[in-house]
Amino acid sequence: MNAKKDLKNNSKGILWLLLFTILTSCANMGNPEGGPYDETPPHLIGTSPRINAVGYKDKKIELRFDEFVKVDNASENVIISPPQLESPKISSSATKTITVQLNEDLLPNTTYSIDFGDAIVDNNEGNEFGNYAFIFSTGNVVDTLQIAGHVLDAETLDPIKSILVGVYPVDPNSAKANADSSFFKKPLTRISRTDAKGAFRIKGIAPGTYQVVALLDGDQNFMFNQKSEQIAFLKEFVTPTSVMAMRQDTTWRMTRDSIALDSIRKVPYTRYLPDNLLLRAFKENTEARYFLKAERPDPYNFWLVFSGGSSELPKLTGLNFNADDLILEHSEHNDTLRYWTKDTLMAKIDTLRFGISYLSTDSTGHLATTHDTLEVAQKVTKRNFSQSDKKDGKKKKKKDDDGKSEDKEPGIPFLECHITPGASMDLLNNFVLSFNEPILRFDTTMIHLQEKKTDDSIWYQKPFLIEQDSLHIREYTIKAEWNPGMDYELSLDSTAFHGVYGLFTAPKKEKVKVKKLDEYASLFLSIKGVDGVAIVELLNERGKTVRREILDHGQADFYFIKPGKYFVRLINDRNANGKWDPGNYASRELPEEIYYCPSTFELRALCDLDYNWDATELPFDQQKPQSIRARVNEKTKKQSRNAKIAKYQNSSKYQNKSSSQNK
Repeated sequence: MNAKKDLKNNSKGILWLLLFTILTSCANMGNPEGGPYDETPPHLIGTSPRINAVGYKDKKIELRFDEFVKVDNASENVIISPPQLESPKISSSATKTITVQLNEDLLPNTTYSIDFGDAIVDNNEGNEFGNYAFIFSTGNVVDTLQIAGHVLDAETLDPIKSILVGVYPVDPNSAKANADSSFFKKPLTRISRTDAKGAFRIKGIAPGTYQVVALLDGDQNFMFNQKSEQIAFLKEFVTPTSVMAMRQDTTWRMTRDSIALDSIRKVPYTRYLPDNLLLRAFKENTEARYFLKAERPDPYNFWLVFSGGSSELPKLTGLNFNADDLILEHSEHNDTLRYWTKDTLMAKIDTLRFGISYLSTDSTGHLATTHDTLEVAQKVTKRNFSQSDKKDGKKKKKKDDDGKSEDKEPGIPFLECHITPGASMDLLNNFVLSFNEPILRFDTTMIHLQEKKTDDSIWYQKPFLIEQDSLHIREYTIKAEWNPGMDYELSLDSTAFHGVYGLFTAPKKEKVKVKKLDEYASLFLSIKGVDGVAIVELLNERGKTVRREILDHGQADFYFIKPGKYFVRLINDRNANGKWDPGNYASRELPEEIYYCPSTFELRALCDLDYNWDATELPFDQQKPQSIRARVNEKTKKQSRNAKIAKYQNSSKYQNKSSSQNK
């Protein structure tokens, strides 16, 4: 009896609680929030023709939904296979029906797929219908095979969004001959586009053997005819198949306090293979080289600028001057050349005329020698001294005893010299001397390097080497064996360096303290999985390279590292040229492999860390540290949701709800 009475009392309590909740919710109907945010996606209720229809010859397709929908950026997000050069008309504004009107004649006996991806959303909240593709056939059979995978940037291993991925058929008996020409001459037969994670799925493929490629199609003709387009390809050809497989479906049930596992059952499904293809995208090294411009910023030097680099330097023949009196300063790839004149009489010539022979790209796309005659005129009439030179070269004003200004004789102009680093220097750095003009000669007896020990007040002479930079010829490096924690002083006597135009340096001193060992960490890497020459790079938190080492018998050691967070990547330098090289489709050459170590290295002062790394243990798409990607993805996801909510709150649907609830 007591149990029945308790049950009756509990029931009354529940009823009163429900009544209170209803009254409370009614009292709060004027809440300016505008009602709950609708996250329900639209529902497809009908199509014309039906899904997977056969023998369909009309060029009009309709999709009907249970609410108003639209297609976001249809021209970029909707993919039709086989691809059509004339864009279809897709209408869906403020309607429950999406209409696709194809503008090209349909091919006979062909499966067509209209891949909307995530572009279909409801008209107000922007809820996505999902990754959807509509398929029909003009013949008697619908081709159902599929392939899937990912596309990554070959140099950074970042996923590439919105790159086309496609296939075209090849003859297995002469597949290489077909592959070498079809990508240049024929549009892809079936295509897809990658999502934000670089994932793709190509549907509606007929049985056969295919070449798989990716293309950032600049001119939208679905074939590789512009060398500036980013591409990717698989060396192996693909034969799509399907197998019956089993997957686990999990159901959940609600309990009083939580959600509990109800059951796990195995469900059969069709698995389409291959579904894990990985393409690494790149741009070929085919930048056209041609002459851009010639400039003469002051009488003492002139510039020649080219669109691309070359291993061969131009040859100059002076027509009103002697080209042997020129000093060349060039960029790493010889695309920017700066010529300094040693002859002051040449500097007085208003216009320099010279013949030039250089390599440029001809109409066939190959480098050929070009001969030309150029003229460069002065832009100024006076020499461009540095700011300090200009200041010293002018008459200065000083006040006499009566407070009146009088002229003072100008000081002697000196050759400008800048010394780095500043007050503190890393163990692996050196003093660098930079000048504003080429150096004619220098005297090492007038250059002094001294060292002072921590517990001593006496300065000791320190042996050193001085080297001119091979590219930046106006820079000189003072190298020495630096001791941790020691003070150093570099001093230049008057006239230590003489410039080509008669100026010399003034006396100068620079003091620096080398950092102590307890301010550094070290990282010792034992790496396997890569044969031949490899470059190991240490990256900072922003992904910038701060140190490089050549892999030596599987070992890469990084000494004297500043404390902080670091990442590691490896370049498989197959041609041993000291840099990463992209691939080439015509020669079937894939880009050099780049591997990222999946670990993040938190290095602290006085820390020596040993680490073993198998570079090929993980596939490329799983190598970059997930902590970086997760942070970026979560930020993007949060921004996307906030944008949707803000859009909803500004919509007429929200405003109507809010107005009705406030009444």
